[in-house]
Amino acid sequence: MRRILGLLCLMSATAAADPAVTAPPAPGVTTPCPREEDELVEVDYPDSGGLWIPHEAACGGDFPLVILLHGENGDRERHLLVGGYLDIAKTVRDLIDAGKMRPVLLAEPVELGSMQNNLYVGKWDPVEHLAKLKPVLESRKIRAISLGYIGHSAAGCNAKGGLYEVLSRINELEPRLTLWNAADICYLGNYHWREPARVLARRGVTMINLHVAHPTGGFENGMDLGKVLPCPDGYKKCATHRRENWCSFRAKRGTEAIHRNATTLFVRDLLPRVYPLLPASLACRRR
Repeated sequence: MRRILGLLCLMSATAAADPAVTAPPAPGVTTPCPREEDELVEVDYPDSGGLWIPHEAACGGDFPLVILLHGENGDRERHLLVGGYLDIAKTVRDLIDAGKMRPVLLAEPVELGSMQNNLYVGKWDPVEHLAKLKPVLESRKIRAISLGYIGHSAAGCNAKGGLYEVLSRINELEPRLTLWNAADICYLGNYHWREPARVLARRGVTMINLHVAHPTGGFENGMDLGKVLPCPDGYKKCATHRRENWCSFRAKRGTEAIHRNATTLFVRDLLPRVYPLLPASLACRRR
């Protein structure tokens, strides 16, 4: 027995010493990259915009891609949610560093001066936007393995554009759509959830509606559309509401209840549930 153990130890030591003997990386696992800084690449579409690449992706690999659609931009800001005054990338970086979620790519197509009646209508095409991002990713040997959209406010107010344009072009999107989120949009009767539920049913897409504009806010996601997300810490309940998962919270006026911070709230509390570091974090903790 000692001779066998000794032989095994010798074989292990020889393999470790021989640089040609290396174990292949597990599927979906990216090799650590020595770069320590994130990258913000200008992608001017339809008027301005950017693509945020975490330093974990600097050496290539497979990563989820999340597209952020901003609300009204009457001030003609060239960057809002990615690299702007509401920079979501800072929140995502903190979550990644804390080990709460896997690294993701963030992109924002920006329209200058667009208001509710014409935001992401006519000028913006989700398929064309993805085509603009593709060469940037390919030049860095990065592959987007899934696609998610987070639309804030007016990005989900017009049934002819924004989040609803994503629904109408769903069969043309690549990579496959896995997340559709409405962050405090203006609700068009029941259209805001009935039409997405109809289009996304049985496609394995997680649909989430986040509400923060009122003292009591919360979120809901379709139980028959994909993963049922757990209630984050601080949310009061996890119950069924209109065939959907409903979690509510008591928002504080003047802080996170501010309408413009709805996307930040979603990213902070829910994005780690959509892109968890470990599968075990998807377990629903009923209250």
